[in-house]
Amino acid sequence: MFAGKTTHLLKRVQTLRSEGLMVELVKPSVDDRYDLNSIVSHNQMKLPATVVDMLADVPEAIGPERWKRADVVGIDEGQFFPDLEATVRDWVDKHDKHVLVYGLKGSHTRRAFGEMHKLLANADKFEMLEAKCKCCGAPAPHSVKLEGDQRVVEKVGGKEMYAAVCRYHYNMLKSSGTISSQANQAGQEGSVV
Repeated sequence: MFAGKTTHLLKRVQTLRSEGLMVELVKPSVDDRYDLNSIVSHNQMKLPATVVDMLADVPEAIGPERWKRADVVGIDEGQFFPDLEATVRDWVDKHDKHVLVYGLKGSHTRRAFGEMHKLLANADKFEMLEAKCKCCGAPAPHSVKLEGDQRVVEKVGGKEMYAAVCRYHYNMLKSSGTISSQANQAGQEGSVV
């Protein structure tokens, strides 16, 4: 989280569109932050998107002509689509679409999140963006949930709910059992570089 995935996606889409490619953007209906019909980054960069529960519904949602013209499909929050692997494979192999999938590789419990991990075997390219640890500024490949039921994994949220942390601080915060207060205190004390 907080590695700039959505900003990266939106900038990539703008570049592809400036090169003359037709790009469709998709987001899951569970992502109701900021704007219901747009993909919006934490820094408020924003582009309109098709909102669906299942990726397989995208061609019908945008209409057959738009689907046919689409060169690229950009997917935000890919971990929330239960049909991610099969649909992306279908779009790439049978519909000749270039698909950009952005999402989390793992949950705050450090388990595979949705079907993101299943895409790796078939991906032409894989890039992992990394945040900075809220506690020390080191690379932060993990997330901690700051509030709410720790057992609930599929909950969309921002900096009010999650923090990016390094392995050391993930383990320290998890073992202490006081994730919310310690992670927030570390961030408020200015220890982020």
